[in-house]
Amino acid sequence: MGSYNIRYYPIYRTLVSMMVWLPIFFLFFNAHLEIKDVLLLEAIYYISVVLLEVPSGYFSDLIGRKITLLISSFGFIVAYFIYGFWDANFLIFSVAQVFLAVGMSFMSGTNTAFYFESLKEEGMELEFPVREAKIQSYTRYGAAAAIILGGFIGSGHLRFSYIASLLFITPAFLITLGFKEPIKENSNENKSILRKFKNIGKYLGQAELKWLFIFSILIYVISHLPYELYQPYLTNLESSYNGLSMNAAILSGVLMALTSLIAGYVAGKSIDWSTKFGLK
Repeated sequence: MGSYNIRYYPIYRTLVSMMVWLPIFFLFFNAHLEIKDVLLLEAIYYISVVLLEVPSGYFSDLIGRKITLLISSFGFIVAYFIYGFWDANFLIFSVAQVFLAVGMSFMSGTNTAFYFESLKEEGMELEFPVREAKIQSYTRYGAAAAIILGGFIGSGHLRFSYIASLLFITPAFLITLGFKEPIKENSNENKSILRKFKNIGKYLGQAELKWLFIFSILIYVISHLPYELYQPYLTNLESSYNGLSMNAAILSGVLMALTSLIAGYVAGKSIDWSTKFGLK
């Protein structure tokens, strides 16, 4: 049962990570809307993610990993289709932002839980850290390729980057259809959301997890500020410089791809470095 899951999960994760739209999304929104409306669209997305994150995790525990991942992939498909083919206005984009949040939140946490439980069924759970590090590395390299592609495609027409993203998420959805639901232990405990919240408080009492929790929040905020806001400023470099014509979409793709390549290398080395130097 778990062999299909283990074999195709890395491919699924790589395909989902190939978000060709990443280097151009702000440029795309700003081409149709004023900057204040673009920021409001981003707020709609993040509020939706926050509201869906815990319920989607509870849904995953109660109903199943496979159906949760299917909902995630379907959310991405709908969002990319709207961006790629529907009229460009604030209301339509707002709907797409909610579907994008569905894709992100229903995938978050469920993907790694699904993979760990699939490995555990095969008696391979001790391999999870090394395998997950490799998958993280693959996804970052795949994302780098997609981001470069998105920059060049977006330089011709920004919508094309969303259409290309749709071409990658569709086979990921088909792979998810073939996944088998892994067996979860303590099914009665999974039905108690009150116990889950109690466990969260208990886990955060551990110094290591508390440190990781705070670090994760800070690094998420710090990384997203330039990630969200620097794209429109790249248009200032679009004029010719020493005979070389700059394009904001291409330049954004190059910058983001470089960060993703570095992340891919670091992810692949993370377990070795953590073992050698310690977690902190």
